[in-house]
Amino acid sequence: MSEKQVSPYPVRLTPELRAMLEESARAGGRSLNAEMLLRLEASFVDATEIQSLTAAQVMDVRRIALEVFQELSKQPK
Repeated sequence: MSEKQVSPYPVRLTPELRAMLEESARAGGRSLNAEMLLRLEASFVDATEIQSLTAAQVMDVRRIALEVFQELSKQPK
């Protein structure tokens, strides 16, 4: 994530989504804001950028994806 200046933007989250983000942020040692930015930025990564990821970044992406899938599988259908 870049250290560029960011402008505040209020976001409305369901309590469930906020709880999932907070848990993921805690697990990754990040703030809630950093977790949200990481996930948003990751959603815009294209194939050429994926090839330039470091092994640590790939592992972060895998961990985040696994956490999301695990949380989604716990939700009632």
